[in-house]
Amino acid sequence: MAGLRDMPGVSCVAPRGAYFVFPRFKGFHLTSLALSQQMMQQAHVSGQPGSAFGKRGENHMRFVFNAPVHEIVEGIEKLGAFLKTVRS
Repeated sequence: MAGLRDMPGVSCVAPRGAYFVFPRFKGFHLTSLALSQQMMQQAHVSGQPGSAFGKRGENHMRFVFNAPVHEIVEGIEKLGAFLKTVRS
């Protein structure tokens, strides 16, 4: 959670008892689908676009944290570096 919250343009509420997070991505001028596709292609980080959950999910991404901690940390680092390249 701290890694996501430290990224400019990303806000996230802590989940209640689950290993899913649904952070909001603000100021990237990409749809959640386009952001998720570029994120996978360029950073090799997978997230489900918020638009898959309806209109209110746009500008969000769903991540599942069910991997070893070192892989989650690596993914957060890759995501942060990627977002610096697409932030407008």
